[in-house]
Amino acid sequence: MNRVDKFDVVEAWLNNVAYSHSGSKKTNMNYKFFLNRFCKFINKTPQQIVDEYDQIDEKSFKRKYGQYLKAYISELVQKQFAPNTINSHVSIVKSFFKYSDLPLSFVPCGRIRIIYHNRDLTKTELLKILGIARTRDRAFFVMMVQSGLRPYTLCLLKMKHLEPDFSEGKIPCKIEIPEEIAKGKFGTYFTFISKDAVEYLKDYFRTKPNMTADSYIFTGYGKNVEKKTKRTTFTHIFMRLVDGLRAKGELSFERIKGKPAQLRLYNLRKYFKKMATPAGEEFVEFWMGHKGGVEQHYLSKDVEFHRKRYTEKAAPHLRLESATASETDKVIQELRDQLTERNEKLRTQLMKRDEKIQELEEFRKDTIKQMHELAEMKRSVKHDLEYIRQMRKDLEFYKEGGVSVAYMKNKISKENVKKIIEESKKEHKE
Repeated sequence: MNRVDKFDVVEAWLNNVAYSHSGSKKTNMNYKFFLNRFCKFINKTPQQIVDEYDQIDEKSFKRKYGQYLKAYISELVQKQFAPNTINSHVSIVKSFFKYSDLPLSFVPCGRIRIIYHNRDLTKTELLKILGIARTRDRAFFVMMVQSGLRPYTLCLLKMKHLEPDFSEGKIPCKIEIPEEIAKGKFGTYFTFISKDAVEYLKDYFRTKPNMTADSYIFTGYGKNVEKKTKRTTFTHIFMRLVDGLRAKGELSFERIKGKPAQLRLYNLRKYFKKMATPAGEEFVEFWMGHKGGVEQHYLSKDVEFHRKRYTEKAAPHLRLESATASETDKVIQELRDQLTERNEKLRTQLMKRDEKIQELEEFRKDTIKQMHELAEMKRSVKHDLEYIRQMRKDLEFYKEGGVSVAYMKNKISKENVKKIIEESKKEHKE
């Protein structure tokens, strides 16, 4: 038996792809899935395709499978697959033919264009999502927002990748991304998270007291507390949250069954790219783990230089301005203290007010009493003055020779009249 015949053609193809590329397990699964879909369409196995090449002439084989692939493209178009998705299917089939040394006739390549756009996510919408998310999921989402990391990379992060900044309380906190967990394994890089993400992580870590340097940051619950969480888990959780808000009328976005929604997990990464742009595109691309061009080779890798850039240019725009759980507890306690202090001041003011009211009431009573006394004195003075005026009239009458003058003169002399007037005036003056 030929030594080559011992190898499975699909495994040999995938091993060669892995050797020349990143060797990602996800890539391996996607390649197998897409090739299998094409093979089902033509009703042949990969091995049968390879064997057929040895049975017919190259020209016929080339033309036959070129027609197969064009018919497959037509099938995908009729099923309304997006152009980029069709290109991915076709490129994987071409890859199998290329690595297996199998010829193909001309196969058209679709123009790359985005059909299903994920729209911008606003801060208000983001806060609504975080408001109903669980502690772990909230920390995951905010880390995506403030670091730009892929969900796949976040799921592979361990505590040691946050150190020493996290333990030392440095803000922003550096996250080291080693080559083995970077997409494509193109190299090591780093990014940062700001205060919001650090606080949410602290809240989450309170539920995981026994973490070590090699502990995965994001794990399952219960029996799976030591196992890292899959990217698809957070994808499903995010969609469940936004669909729930959409059903309540609190979020609005297009949702077509079987097609990507306008809001999905990667919107969080898009939010980072948009809001961190003032730091400079080359810095943002580096923090997001994108393979750069020539510019990336000249970009400084000095951590403190990047930290300063992130702090001044990116962090202010990435700040969510929402209280975390610990901040909320602190604010609540401060409000309680303020309320207690205000109530104490109000109680003191009410007591002083009651005392003042009592004083005013006593003053009012005294004033009324004095007014009555003055009124009484006024009436008395009026009566006395009236009496004196009458006496003067009588004296004038006697003076002019009226009746009983002699008698009255004996009774009331000028001195007596003056005395009576002076005593009356003195009495009323007092």
